Amino acid sequence: MKNRTLILSAFFIALTVTSCSKKPQYTLKGTVHEGPFDGKEIVFCKKSGETIQYDTVQIKNNSFEWKVSAEQPQVVNSYLQADSVRFFRVVLENGHATVDIYNNDVIVGGSELNNVLQNYLDEEKKAYTTLTDLSAAYQSKEADSAATEEMKAEYLKNYQEISEKFGDYTMDFIKANINNVVGKTYFSNMIIHMDAAGKEKMLSFATDDLKALYKPKN
Repeated sequence: MKNRTLILSAFFIALTVTSCSKKPQYTLKGTVHEGPFDGKEIVFCKKSGETIQYDTVQIKNNSFEWKVSAEQPQVVNSYLQADSVRFFRVVLENGHATVDIYNNDVIVGGSELNNVLQNYLDEEKKAYTTLTDLSAAYQSKEADSAATEEMKAEYLKNYQEISEKFGDYTMDFIKANINNVVGKTYFSNMIIHMDAAGKEKMLSFATDDLKALYKPKN
């Protein structure tokens, strides 16, 4: 009887561990509004532990759905196969995450952190467009031999100001979101490219788990 009790206890412990360790499942739904993309695949690069797993979902009737299990919410890099223009990031989290694909844009939303991410991406796009237009205008003058030293100085000044302004916006964005997966992902992406002073500034508002990863060892 004692052995049977031990066996039953072990069975129920194993059952409990199995059900508790089951990974949450997330659902992402996408709609293609423009472009002949039926039959093409969306590639999702999902992190699992220390490895990257590649999942693909086929677009059918201008829509797709990705159901996936993950250990915790995360930011996933994704792209339309054989089309690097439509690279996008999306957050796996609870809620009704959505992706809308257009000819020249991809918009994520539908859940709290995807809306947060998209707001940042909108500002990033504005800054990138402004810098691109500024460079094109100056290069046009330079090609026509109409650019003066004063024009060059003004161009460089404006370019630096816009870059610094967006850099400050990004830092504020990370700081405001440092306790969620979006802020932590952008923190990790940025800090590895910074000098010692920049790293120290970012670590000053980092969470303990991030400090443990990136704080210099004594």
